[in-house]
Amino acid sequence: MAYPFRKNFWTNYPFTIAIGLILVFDSAFLVLPSDNWLNQFFDVLSLDGEVRYKYVIVGGIVVNSILTYACEKLITIHLTRIADKKQAKNKAAKFEAEMRLLR
Repeated sequence: MAYPFRKNFWTNYPFTIAIGLILVFDSAFLVLPSDNWLNQFFDVLSLDGEVRYKYVIVGGIVVNSILTYACEKLITIHLTRIADKKQAKNKAAKFEAEMRLLR
């Protein structure tokens, strides 16, 4: 649903918890040492290499999340307002045309 009818994501507790856990586990795959229990449990190959590279990936995940949220807040709300105004204008024009036919 679009902006006026949509609640903030934190009001949906299961969704918020799931997103939080996904973020924590995805980051844990990158930050924890390669022989951790998480990699063994999910049978994930470790990302060997420089530790700095792992933190860059974690930073990318965080930046992507922030940009996605910001774009939705700024762009979607703005586009929804434009579409609502256009729809109201078209509806008013249609109503005015019908009223003229009745006169």
